[in-house]
Amino acid sequence: MLGILKGDIASNVSWQYIVMSYRFPQALTALLTGSVLSVCGLMLQAIFRNPLADASILGISSGAGLGVACVMMLFGGGLYIGGLSFGGFA
Repeated sequence: MLGILKGDIASNVSWQYIVMSYRFPQALTALLTGSVLSVCGLMLQAIFRNPLADASILGISSGAGLGVACVMMLFGGGLYIGGLSFGGFA
């Protein structure tokens, strides 16, 4: 797998397709999302000077739930901005 990420040719073409089209974007998204969530949690705790602060203090979790519900109802699980589209299911 590391060889595929370095750009080497895989012995099986389908492995290269699976890694580069599915696994790598999912892993990258998980890493970026986790890092952003940890930074946001740190910012909330620093602003309120409370080590137990979480997203419900400002209503962020309720607003996020409302946003997800609106996107699911209006766009059917996808988000379309101009010519750019983010589908809910691949």
